[in-house]
Amino acid sequence: MKKFFCSNLKHKYSLIMFLNSSLILILFSAIIFFKNIYDLNLQAEKYLEKKILLSAAAVSNALWNFDSEYINEFADALIFDSQTAYLKISSNGTTITEKTNKDFISKDFGFFKSSSRFISKEKTIFHKNFEIGKLQISIPKKTAYDSMINILNSTFIIVVLIISSILLSAVFIADKLIFRKIEHIQKGMEKILIGDFNIKLYTGSDDELGLLSKKIDNTVKDLKKITDIKNELNNQIEERKKIELSLRESEERFREFVENTDNLFIRLDAKGKIIYANPVAEKIYGKKLSELYGRKLIDFIHKDDLKYSVDWFNEAVKSKKSKSYLENRQINLSTGEISDWLWSAKFFYKNGVLSGLNCIGHDVTKLNSAEKERAFLEAKLFQSQKIESIGTLAGGIAHDFNNILGIIMGNAELAMQYIKNDTKALKKINEIIAGANRAKEVVAQLLNFSRKTELKKIVIKPEILVRESAKFLRASIESSIEIEILISPFIRSITAEPTQIHQIIINLCTNAANAMPDKKGKITIEIKNIDINNSHKYPDLPNGKYIELIVSDTGTGIPEDIINKVFEPYFTTKPFGKGSGLGLAVIHGIVKSHNGAIHILSEENKGTSVSIALPSNEPSEYPAAEQTFPVKGEGTILLVDDEKALAIITAEFLKSIGYNVVFFTTPHEAISYFENFKNDIDLVVTDMTMPGMYGNELAKRICEIKGSTPVILCTGFSDKLENEKSEEPWISAYLEKPIDNKYFARVIKKLLD
Repeated sequence: MKKFFCSNLKHKYSLIMFLNSSLILILFSAIIFFKNIYDLNLQAEKYLEKKILLSAAAVSNALWNFDSEYINEFADALIFDSQTAYLKISSNGTTITEKTNKDFISKDFGFFKSSSRFISKEKTIFHKNFEIGKLQISIPKKTAYDSMINILNSTFIIVVLIISSILLSAVFIADKLIFRKIEHIQKGMEKILIGDFNIKLYTGSDDELGLLSKKIDNTVKDLKKITDIKNELNNQIEERKKIELSLRESEERFREFVENTDNLFIRLDAKGKIIYANPVAEKIYGKKLSELYGRKLIDFIHKDDLKYSVDWFNEAVKSKKSKSYLENRQINLSTGEISDWLWSAKFFYKNGVLSGLNCIGHDVTKLNSAEKERAFLEAKLFQSQKIESIGTLAGGIAHDFNNILGIIMGNAELAMQYIKNDTKALKKINEIIAGANRAKEVVAQLLNFSRKTELKKIVIKPEILVRESAKFLRASIESSIEIEILISPFIRSITAEPTQIHQIIINLCTNAANAMPDKKGKITIEIKNIDINNSHKYPDLPNGKYIELIVSDTGTGIPEDIINKVFEPYFTTKPFGKGSGLGLAVIHGIVKSHNGAIHILSEENKGTSVSIALPSNEPSEYPAAEQTFPVKGEGTILLVDDEKALAIITAEFLKSIGYNVVFFTTPHEAISYFENFKNDIDLVVTDMTMPGMYGNELAKRICEIKGSTPVILCTGFSDKLENEKSEEPWISAYLEKPIDNKYFARVIKKLLD
């Protein structure tokens, strides 16, 4: 019972309803019972009153006449009725008759007047207003009670059915309207307790449970927010713990690194006093760390570097720099030892006022003994720059430029054949041919210098290199920077290595472009003849004739305090990783190797001018083109060249000296034609570089079709030519572009004869 009573609310409600119904049933039954008793007693008394009145009236005459026989007969008849339990008739205190119903024993009347099982009534009998006797009658309550019990049984059953129906209906209605909602709220609360805050408890009604479920839902929303905030705080706490752990580990690693490195780590306050230094400082300055704290760092700077270092510090603070670099010398106060240090300083400001700075120093003393390593790096850098500048330039333009020269020379030589008596015209054509030959030599030189072979000095015209370098620069620097070329007339020749001169021009112009603010400005390249006679500009050069190369710009200029250091190896003003510091040092070395001198003039924010003087070497005049015409011949020649203009002029030349010519601009067309008319072709002339097939591959196909046909291979790349000469025997002759027509004619004549 206790377990049932302590179970859920539904069971409790059912138990309470059952108990209440039972109590109501008992009370209702008791009320009916006592009311029926009262009614029965009242009815019995009325019945007894009526009965005794009738009986008294019936025996009054007999009692007046003292008719005892009638009285006894009447008493027997009356007592025979089961409704009469006791009868007594007396007169003047004398009992005339006394009768007891056979269903009752006499002892039941020993307490007659007090017995609760009977209702008794006494009546005085009158006759003509005279009292003649008394009549006592008792009737049993049992009969009335039996009737009452039957009525009560029926009533009880009906009441039980009604109350049971009401009880079941109340339980059902309560279950539907209350307990299901309570159960829904209970299950929702169980889910909420395990952390499910997405549950909705609202029952859909606006009764007390609905309002309660709404309040719970609102509370759950607030709880969810609080839980989310709590989780976020927990996550932040965990993340902070991780960060703090990471910071501790980082600090430990940093401290271990700082205390075990060879670099100097120093923290200064706003006045430049040391507030922290790593153990390296004791070795460098000859003082214990406790003695260093509170002293100014300038106390340990070499006196010759003191002003420069103080100015650097003041300038950095004045311009609010966050980071800056400095190189100076430090002194060991105990031993007097001097060491060179490169500093990286990080400045800290608070409300625009310097609050301190961190300095990291790197010992660069040993770099002064690294001359051999620097020389090696200079050579490697020189080789790299040579490959990048000359190799790219030569490889990119050689083929096309040689074809252009071939067209010029071919047309000029043909013109000489058509103009035989005009001396002035022939002279001008000779000049054209001579100029083309000079251009041919320049291209050949550039091609030679693009190879990894030993460099040789030759007699060159420097203005040619200036123009070629300017073309290369125009494609490699910003179009917003103007390039001006100033070349004086009749520039003298020099004996030099062309690649190195080209490198000088490229490096100087690249430095000038990098010095331009906002990538806007002007670069001027000037070349002229000069005579040196005790010159103040070039005091180390002997008197004589020179050419002077001047590269000037409108850039930011070079500060006066570092202009004397720009030619030192590894010195650079560019940010870390943007320059090697070897460019001007290499230029200085090249100029010295050519017995020249270099002079630099610069002013901050007004630009820089670099002048280079190189000794001149007057060249021998180029021989005038011969006016003799090529030897003539006969036969059919198959000509293949992808440059149509060059193919046309070459075909015209060959026809002018007696040959029949068939030409094609693609190798596949030429092979197809040769397969059909191979017996009509006496000689094949082919270019080397063509789309779809190289000339040496075409020569091999010609040999496979008809091995007796001679093939001449023409190319502008002499290195490729040398390789093919040794590896491909099916080629009869090799010619370098641009081809000299007279030599070309002699080679053809020799092969056909």
